[in-house]
Amino acid sequence: MLVDAWGRFKNHHGSDAERLILEVGRADLEEGGDYQPGEFLNGDTGRNMGFPIQGWDASLFAAIYFGAFGLERVSPEQVNIRVRLANKRDFMTQLVLPGMTGMLSSHSGRLAWQTVGKGRALTVNVIDERE
Repeated sequence: MLVDAWGRFKNHHGSDAERLILEVGRADLEEGGDYQPGEFLNGDTGRNMGFPIQGWDASLFAAIYFGAFGLERVSPEQVNIRVRLANKRDFMTQLVLPGMTGMLSSHSGRLAWQTVGKGRALTVNVIDERE
């Protein structure tokens, strides 16, 4: 389901993608009644399975990193960030890119990128593709 969310972000259906992520989160945390993230959900029953307290999920990471934020390494010196979130709400998140770290934010509908600390010279283009 989270790979589906990735595809929806990439095709400019951020609202649907976010709805899917919320559904998975609700099933993982609330419906089992334990409020603990599990390793995976059973595809047939939806039951929370695997090891408890799994703190991350590769599919969710990919849906956000490559779908919602559309990270694309254009060349060794250039990265494009295509923001595809559902709306123009305010946010701030740290992104780790090849050779540098930065803060991507949106305040009052305006996107901004700020490099954090020292890193190699990398051109970062922030492209607004929000709904």
